[in-house]
Amino acid sequence: MEAVGGGNYTVTPSLNPNRALPAVPGKADVTRWELALKKELFRWMADPQSPFDALKKQLRGHSFPEPTGTSEVTETSEVTESTSTTNDDAPRTGAKTRGPLVSSRSVFSLVTDLRAHGSLPAILFNYDRKLCEVIANYIMRPLVQAENKYRATNTAWIRKLAEFEKWKAIQQSARTKQQQQARVRMVRAEEGLGKADLEREAARVETSKWESFDPHAPLPPFSFADTTKAAKGEVDGLIRSLDSAFVRPWLVKALYRGVGVHHSGMNRQYRQV
Repeated sequence: MEAVGGGNYTVTPSLNPNRALPAVPGKADVTRWELALKKELFRWMADPQSPFDALKKQLRGHSFPEPTGTSEVTETSEVTESTSTTNDDAPRTGAKTRGPLVSSRSVFSLVTDLRAHGSLPAILFNYDRKLCEVIANYIMRPLVQAENKYRATNTAWIRKLAEFEKWKAIQQSARTKQQQQARVRMVRAEEGLGKADLEREAARVETSKWESFDPHAPLPPFSFADTTKAAKGEVDGLIRSLDSAFVRPWLVKALYRGVGVHHSGMNRQYRQV
């Protein structure tokens, strides 16, 4: 901590293990030292201006590198007791929240570290139902903000989107793919081709890569969803089955990024999904 501290974040010398612990430390000595160290570290975690990120990176070292994609994600947006989310349907923290509010930096860092170590899925537990939703929003917000920035500035994505729009324009002015295939079969049938020939001809028709492209779907680097566990179509079908009249939109959007909230006050259908 001393290596990345300084200014208002200078670590008290009493936390130096050479001073805090006796020559032969016992369990009680180590426990007291750890409590004092955690108290100081929590102060850093709750302060967006602290060098906590630099400390975390230093401790991670080369053994546990940053997971792919998270370098695009920033954690500068802190939520405090006096602030609320920008979405009207998203949870609000409220001024009457008791106890220390969970830092968005610490929660998001925890989840990204778990993903880097292959330790997802994970459950974050809180006794307060409302805070369960607030914590989920803490995880969602940096992902959405970083993805929006990526979509607006990344040249490869902008070029890909332009190609997709060009393909859509061509499709709109042409016949549908099914009509084109039917016409080919009819022409080949008139030429006297047999059933086997028609099947081989149909197999040659290529499917465009844009057929399944959804420009609005969450991009993998900005999502905690594990797409290897279930087919995308199956997952999308389950999420689309939710009755939007009883499930708030931001909760549905979070599911697409692998983030869910589960407590007894939630809609039953949503909990089942």
